[in-house]
Amino acid sequence: MRILLICIHLFLFCCTEIFAVDFVCSPVQLECIKTKAFQEYLDVKVPAVKISASGGIGRNLHSFSDVAAQRSALLLIFHGILRDDRKTLDNGVKALAMPFEFQKTDGTFECPSRGNRQVGPGDIYGESMFVGAVGEAVLILKNTKYADEYLPRILKNQNQIKKWLSYFVSIKDQVLAADLNFGNRLAYDVLALQSFGVIFNDMVLLDVAEKFILEIVRMQDAKGYYPDNGGPDSSYNAVTAWKMQVCSIYAPENLKADMMSSIRKSMQWEIAKIDPQTGMVNVDENIRTGKGQEKFLGRIKDVNYEEVAYSLFYWEPLGESNSAGDMGRKIISYARAKYGR
Repeated sequence: MRILLICIHLFLFCCTEIFAVDFVCSPVQLECIKTKAFQEYLDVKVPAVKISASGGIGRNLHSFSDVAAQRSALLLIFHGILRDDRKTLDNGVKALAMPFEFQKTDGTFECPSRGNRQVGPGDIYGESMFVGAVGEAVLILKNTKYADEYLPRILKNQNQIKKWLSYFVSIKDQVLAADLNFGNRLAYDVLALQSFGVIFNDMVLLDVAEKFILEIVRMQDAKGYYPDNGGPDSSYNAVTAWKMQVCSIYAPENLKADMMSSIRKSMQWEIAKIDPQTGMVNVDENIRTGKGQEKFLGRIKDVNYEEVAYSLFYWEPLGESNSAGDMGRKIISYARAKYGR
């Protein structure tokens, strides 16, 4: 019976034509990336991004490692829109299309960096990072003069996207259980589900996204941070707050107020961890980053300074915080000095 339900859901997905759906998106996200601080960052960051002939970015530059790495293609989309740079947009779209060459029959993606083991509930958040970036690119392009040129090129993979979404929905309860103590994972899951719920006008996806959003709000600590692995972390909290900000833009009205109240508490906690003069992010209470606690692909996890800055770049317009953008600048400057780049 479960297999039959999955097949029916997949069939309904594939029968929905994206171009027949008149989805409406908020222009607010365009306002977020148009802030002076974010544009200054992208002007430096994007020209330095290397992309292979096939569209690989970062650790996928020379050979395919994992699908999550391709999410940085979203920065190319942002920069291309802001600077009317079609070459950068072309590269961004190419990078968002590349991983579908590595999609498996169940809808998940190959992951050579982890031995190509079966992607289960505890692993799929990495794929949510990429799928959410594709959805975010579609939603933001929809509000620009580039929509007619670039949306068909991204959405030529819509049936493969639907296959992945169908697989996710089939294991949604197990995913929620696996990610229950990891706010950032749930936030990435939400963005993948919510963005394509809006794009495909799919209430199943939107309902699951809402369930996950409510769980993120429920798990928030009284101090304001979104816990990760059961405790505070000034890097992961910022990532969760950033993605929750993006999700709040496209959330239904009945969720917006509670989401923004929750995000505000999280950002207040985060900002208190940042030195306003130097941009250094305090790691004293962190349970995952900054003190050698964890590794990823053999490298010790430090604070993800860029994504902490992203949370502030978005918070400048969304939280009506004039100082947030400047604080984001200082974080980026601190990180560049620390790593010598």
